[in-house]
Formats: sequence, C-alpha cells, structure tokens
Amino acid sequence: MVSVGPMKSGLKGLNEGYHTFALEWTPEKYSFFIDSLKYHEQTVGLSHIDQYIILSMELPEKLEGIKRAFAPDTFFVDYVKVYKKKK
Repeated sequence: MVSVGPMKSGLKGLNEGYHTFALEWTPEKYSFFIDSLKYHEQTVGLSHIDQYIILSMELPEKLEGIKRAFAPDTFFVDYVKVYKKKK
C-alpha cells in the first residue's frame, strides 16, 4: 500500500445542488477537481493500464462510521464523459 499524503477535508456545500467532478489522468499524476477547482494531486500509486469507471459510494470498512454520520444514502449522476487527449 502506498500513502499519497493528505487530501483536503471540510469541502463545504457538496451536499447542495449539482457539482462537476473531474479526474485528469496522465502517466505522471492524477489531478482531482470539483467544480473546475483542483483539490488533490497524486503522483504515486498510479495505474498504467486501461480502467473502467465505477461510480460508487463504497468506503473502506474503517470509514463506514463517518459515512453513516453525515453522508446521504444516494447520489444522482446526470452524465459521465470521458475524453482522451490527442498525442
């Protein structure tokens, strides 16, 4: 297992209205965005093979208590898009 460092916590307003979530995946890093603002970057533990998108609310067992405390039981997805950069 590889530690990738702390992610920002306390992101406010995510339970209100619709938001866009994005992942920019390059051979060097993953960059995570919410509403076009970068909130995390990861440079270790990267995958270099094709992957499938899975939309899930599943959390590791050790975080289940956190999920039950504040997370809703459902989420809505309007659409999913995948883009590939031209080489």
